[in-house]
Amino acid sequence: MPMRELRVVALYVYPLKSGRPVARTRLHFGPRGARHDREFMLVEPDGGRFVTGRKHFELPRTSVWVDEARASFSHPRAPANLQLDLSAAASASRRASRRPPRRVEVWGEAIEAEDMGEAAASWFTELLGLPLRLVRRHPGAQRPVDPDYDPEARGDAGFTDGFPLLAAHLPSLRALNARRVDAGHRPIDLLRYRPNLVLDGGEAWEEDEWRELEGPSARLAAVKPCTRCVMTTVDPQGGPRTPELIGQLRQLRTDLTFGVNLLPAGDAGQIDLGDRLRAYADS
Repeated sequence: MPMRELRVVALYVYPLKSGRPVARTRLHFGPRGARHDREFMLVEPDGGRFVTGRKHFELPRTSVWVDEARASFSHPRAPANLQLDLSAAASASRRASRRPPRRVEVWGEAIEAEDMGEAAASWFTELLGLPLRLVRRHPGAQRPVDPDYDPEARGDAGFTDGFPLLAAHLPSLRALNARRVDAGHRPIDLLRYRPNLVLDGGEAWEEDEWRELEGPSARLAAVKPCTRCVMTTVDPQGGPRTPELIGQLRQLRTDLTFGVNLLPAGDAGQIDLGDRLRAYADS
């Protein structure tokens, strides 16, 4: 298969679904995706349906700092940060006080989650102005990837929209921004597209042909281009919305795709900032 060498120029996780990214110098990943990526999610109290920045445009401005023992949530409009104890003892206490894990819903598919309690629910309810519960992915929970794209059941979608990892290609962003500048608009940042990996090298849109990415400690299957939605019009830095962006992408990509969804090809892997990845494509 033809090969292209690419360079990893940025790495991100999104601890809260629809929240702000956290830059990393190293990604540890497995079938569930990158460590701490989409670990938390907001849901409706009744029914547990997921809530995202597609309708609630303040949500992408929420920052999260997280490690194995604690998490801190902040927002420009919140008077104080939300602090959560993630230790094993605290998690056991929450589970004991609120019965077994609750079932929540992502795109009509059920997955088990741990409710993070009243303080977390109140913080987000006040911030966004509607009743909400904050949940954390339960350690044993599984949500399979669409078998049409993962017939060997290698991945676990978790709280993501459908795939464990996403890569974006800088040459394609440059092509999109050139179209924006020609139309009198400012360039946009790649974070609108919420990638885990940002790759540079090669030509715009050649990621459509990638089938596998391989690095020093990583092997990933590139399974399908990622279809984009209205959330890309929301600036996570708090700038004005850019509703024209959808139409500009459609001029270049009639299927409204940007970036490529990835599946780990093994049980675990690691990608470092600056790594060189080999992209293999169909001949």
